[in-house]
Amino acid sequence: MMTAKDTVIKLNCGGILSDIEVEYYNRGAAAQAEISFKAGGREVVEWAEKNFESGSYQSGTYHFYTILFEIWQTQKKLWGIK
Repeated sequence: MMTAKDTVIKLNCGGILSDIEVEYYNRGAAAQAEISFKAGGREVVEWAEKNFESGSYQSGTYHFYTILFEIWQTQKKLWGIK
């Protein structure tokens, strides 16, 4: 499963900046990735709760939801997902 740290692009400036400056940047990038990752996940959950329709079939602890394929494909494109 992907986590926020998987989305961080570390700075590698080839000696232009000091090690302290690079570490400072990388820590900030990691913190921003965590915030963005959580916000992105929340956006997906909120969108799903609003757009998925609850099915009438329930089995044990599972409850099934449906959505029109076209709506799902359109939203994935908006999120930049193939």
